Amino acid sequence: MTMLYGREQEMRFLEQNFQKEGSSLLALYGKRRTGKTELLKQFCKDKSHAFYVCRETTDGEQIRLFSKKVLEDSPLKDYIKNFEDWETAFTFLLDQKFGKSVVIIDEFPYMVQNNASIPSILQNVWDEKNEQSNVMIVLTGSAMTYMENEILAGDKPLFGRTAGSYVLNELSYSASLSLLGQNNTWAKESYGILGGVPRYLQQFSSLKTTEQNIKDHLLNKGSALNNEVDYLMKQDLREPSTYYTILEALASGSDRIGEISKQTGLDRTKINVYLKNLQTYKVVERQQPLAFEPQKNAHNGRYLISNNYFRFYFRFMYPHYSWLEEGEYDRLYKEMIEPNLSHFLKGSLIPAVKETLLRMHSDRSLPMDIDKIGPYWDKSTSFDLLACDSMRNIMAVELVTDASGADLSDLQNLRDRVALLKLAGAENTYCLFSLHGFATNLEQMSKLDSTILLLNI
Repeated sequence: MTMLYGREQEMRFLEQNFQKEGSSLLALYGKRRTGKTELLKQFCKDKSHAFYVCRETTDGEQIRLFSKKVLEDSPLKDYIKNFEDWETAFTFLLDQKFGKSVVIIDEFPYMVQNNASIPSILQNVWDEKNEQSNVMIVLTGSAMTYMENEILAGDKPLFGRTAGSYVLNELSYSASLSLLGQNNTWAKESYGILGGVPRYLQQFSSLKTTEQNIKDHLLNKGSALNNEVDYLMKQDLREPSTYYTILEALASGSDRIGEISKQTGLDRTKINVYLKNLQTYKVVERQQPLAFEPQKNAHNGRYLISNNYFRFYFRFMYPHYSWLEEGEYDRLYKEMIEPNLSHFLKGSLIPAVKETLLRMHSDRSLPMDIDKIGPYWDKSTSFDLLACDSMRNIMAVELVTDASGADLSDLQNLRDRVALLKLAGAENTYCLFSLHGFATNLEQMSKLDSTILLLNI
């Protein structure tokens, strides 16, 4: 049996709705490969259920396949072979009187794409039948923009009918390490390259080095992940070529609309629209620096690719497509990836640092409370993360991913940057995270100075 990692909250959401009396209509959606289907299979395994996966097919074939799945365990299957229309099908679901049951309609947008009236039909049947019914219907989708704009939006038929909607995000850092079964440098680098997408993490082998995994499973033409980004973009987004251009600019370090426009030649207004779509798609996020005062820094935002594998793809693979086509994997790794991998991992693992600090705060194992935490930058300095408490005492955080580990120079650099903040009366804590350990003299100093906190990522 496949094990689930880090999905306790999602399972609790489903179970709580199942335990409620009467019927419920739920939406659960998220990017492809995040494990929606596996989560729902695990949820349904001890319950009376019908699990239908929608196809990209004609409406007539869809209803035939749906009928077959829904009726396969019904005592009426010898009398009903095929529902004549969707109203009859949905009415059948809501008329069942055999105890609580679950119906999963997986990839619901595929059902709708060849019959746009389906949401209206479901709404009408639901409004008429749900108070006398005892079924839990879960609609899922991977096309996030479509689910939000065409299925769940305020002007759509199903708005207000769902008892809840849940966006399934990537696994957390700690859950990803659990899935990999390791808590070592290899596992941390794997997460830094692939993020918390279960399907991606399962491709990497702990019997191979990071270099060999990258070559075998990312760079190698024909491997499972080599054309993954192309597949996802073309499935879920229109005009993928424009998105590629913007994502390549982001991956190269252009993080503001003006910079992206200058690099790509695209109109600023157009870029803004595309960035909003990429935010909905959970590939890009907009960050603002931590503000010590309300509304401060509100217009100092920057954009970055939040999906680790998309970052890797557009940083190293997409700009060197011809090398990949020619099988120049060793050259690409040696000349482009290896010299820049440490810096790349730093960007990928900062969210893992934040997750670790928030968990430690919850466990009361930090020297100060955290009231706010986030990246910080201004005209004179920047920090991977700054945390502050209600008294405006701060913790300055730096992640070191160099193979040599963190040393006294990293501590001094952090102290120098904190001095530039000029926060009167603040008590400072200097927190260094490292992927490859700490110099002995730095460890000795931290034992004598309680303001120095050393943590392995």
